[in-house]
Amino acid sequence: MVLRLLPLIFGGYFTYAGLGSLALAAFGERADALVDETVVKAVKEVRAADGAGPSYVMRTKVAYHFEVCPKPAQASEGPCIKAEGSDTMILSTPYSVLAHDKGYAASVVFLRFAPQINAVRQPRHLIVYGLLELLLGLAVVVFEVKVLLRQRRERRAVVPDPAQGPAAPPDPWHDLGKPLDSERPRAAEPDDGIQPS
Repeated sequence: MVLRLLPLIFGGYFTYAGLGSLALAAFGERADALVDETVVKAVKEVRAADGAGPSYVMRTKVAYHFEVCPKPAQASEGPCIKAEGSDTMILSTPYSVLAHDKGYAASVVFLRFAPQINAVRQPRHLIVYGLLELLLGLAVVVFEVKVLLRQRRERRAVVPDPAQGPAAPPDPWHDLGKPLDSERPRAAEPDDGIQPS
């Protein structure tokens, strides 16, 4: 049963991730985070058109932490709370290696009512990938729901409904108004070879 629901779970996850990315792009508040770790996933060299030295685009995975403090008007609500997260960050740099892999600042966005939903501040990235994840998740969910409903209808068509009770026995008086066999014309019986005396 769990394996049947696995695609539905994946669809729900992608839908949630897409909605989270779009909510961050639309309503996210900015904060400066301190990067705890950076892992380089890919490096691409970009040649300059004017013959200058090449630049590099790095795709990195960063882990970070930051503090969410109450707004000045809500200072009485309590102290700052710590939040953490991780995200993929695209960097443009003149060097093919990182100058440092931790301890530097990164701009992040978060939802104030749910700081655990956060990401590196990359508005275009959040909108594009958020829409793709949302559409993929909704497509998977709708498809799987249709499959489950069709399978349920097929099972109900095969298995009788217990609410209807057992099938009624055949009616013995059903043929009461029909003529008896003796009243119907009978075919001539074959002669068995006995001659009358």
